[in-house]
Amino acid sequence: MQTRSPGRTRASRRNHCLAISLAAWLIWALPILLTGCGAPGEPTPPSPQIPVAITDLAAHQAGDAVELTFTPPGKSTLSERLKEVPTLEILRGGLKPDGTVNPKSFRVVDTIPGSLVSNYQQKNKVVFEDPVEPADVRKDAGMTVVYRVRARVSDKKTSPSSNDVTVSLFPVPERISSIEAEVAENGVHLRWAA
Repeated sequence: MQTRSPGRTRASRRNHCLAISLAAWLIWALPILLTGCGAPGEPTPPSPQIPVAITDLAAHQAGDAVELTFTPPGKSTLSERLKEVPTLEILRGGLKPDGTVNPKSFRVVDTIPGSLVSNYQQKNKVVFEDPVEPADVRKDAGMTVVYRVRARVSDKKTSPSSNDVTVSLFPVPERISSIEAEVAENGVHLRWAA
């Protein structure tokens, strides 16, 4: 018959408890370690933000230019705040013979980089003048042009187009070369050649 020493029994019990604890921990932790983290499927790079469409574009003739005013977008199409000021593209187009907007006629006539947008802002609105050739207006007085604006944070993704705005252009009168003023009892009388 063999006698066991009390010290050895305690050590074996301790090892046995340690093994059970380790097995229980592995049963609990193994699913977490095997599943990993993140979304299922292939990893995809983050996509650039797409600004929302501008909805308040307005325009009118100002001398030999068309003045456009609008609020630049501050949110993306996913309702997230834009991380940077978007670049703005000004597009000009025309009308079809039946008077409807010709979508194929639009061309980018100017681009405002995001870093320069603040130079065109007045009271949280962008105010931009698109010059129009006076000779073209004189040749076709009353011609109608159509404007729209798009915004982009990336060269690959552009916002939907803004609302369309039409402007009829007329030649700007020549400046008045001479003016005569005469003080009268009830005010000042001005005379100039038409």
